[in-house]
Amino acid sequence: MSIQNAGALAGNLITGQVSDLFGRKRPFFGSVLTIMVALCVGFAANHWMLFAATRFFVGFGASAFMTTKYSLLSEFTLSSHRAWIIGFPSWPMAYAAVAGVAYLFRYNWKYLQLTIALTGIPCMFAWWYVHIRYLEANYKSNHKIT
Repeated sequence: MSIQNAGALAGNLITGQVSDLFGRKRPFFGSVLTIMVALCVGFAANHWMLFAATRFFVGFGASAFMTTKYSLLSEFTLSSHRAWIIGFPSWPMAYAAVAGVAYLFRYNWKYLQLTIALTGIPCMFAWWYVHIRYLEANYKSNHKIT
């Protein structure tokens, strides 16, 4: 068993309970932030033990991301489109995209790691969209905003 798989096991065990206690939004964006920070620290790691520790947190964040992603998708999707949205193979398509980017960085894997970490920055802006969408769904007002 690899260190990253140990992190994935810990992430799956912890994130389900945490997302039930505190909602799905915080663990979801916390997992994206965990992956980003761990990959950036791994980029700067100068010792294999530090790099191994970052791989544990990458595994933790990735499993936490997957645990909360499908719950959020099912909560924010209309029931008529839910099967298509959740069943869409986004994870394999993302891996295929990473394989294409990895080909560009085939001689320096550290910059590939940094590039993957930086792709999480636009995802963090979705925090406000999820918040606005939640408010729209749960606190509808009869007043028109003009």
